[in-house]
Amino acid sequence: MLDSALKFQKAFKRLSERDAEFGGIPKNKDWDNARCFVRFFPYVTKKVSGSTFVISSSYFHHFCSILSSLKTCVDSNDILLKGMATKMKAKHDKYWGNLRNMNMMIFVTVVLDPRYKIKFVEWSFQRLFEKEDADFLCGKVKEAFNDLFNSHRVALNMPFDDVRFAAAFENDVQAIESLNTNEMDLYLMESLEKQSIQVVLIF
Repeated sequence: MLDSALKFQKAFKRLSERDAEFGGIPKNKDWDNARCFVRFFPYVTKKVSGSTFVISSSYFHHFCSILSSLKTCVDSNDILLKGMATKMKAKHDKYWGNLRNMNMMIFVTVVLDPRYKIKFVEWSFQRLFEKEDADFLCGKVKEAFNDLFNSHRVALNMPFDDVRFAAAFENDVQAIESLNTNEMDLYLMESLEKQSIQVVLIF
């Protein structure tokens, strides 16, 4: 609807000039706000609902962009923009409001990205949620990541069927367990890798 109305911005202006009784046309600032919604939200919606490309690595970034933009608009001094954003924020919270039901894998995929890891997730939560909720989510993400790590480690340590390799297997298991004792913690503590392509997030 907004997209269609934007095409007739000049028509609305001319109509108000020719018809003195026609009033209430949007101001220039109103048109600018409408363009902001039309450009941003359909773009993000398309990105997170696509089925022909991988979205797991970017879903969290789009989630943060949407929530940050809504929070900014809700705090706007523009009454119309504030009202529109408040309704959208209410629908967003209805869908995402229960933090305990959120799929932690959305955040784990970010932790697995060496450019972000847990630091980016913690930073994002602190900016978007109240402290109590941010701390709760951080704890859940770390727990989910730890469970994933342990499951992967157990899978790697399954014995071979051929008993001739029993001795070699035992040695390898000991080596792997020794290596993996703090492997997860070491990964999380390593410096973040630099991004080869600049990623722009809206906060």
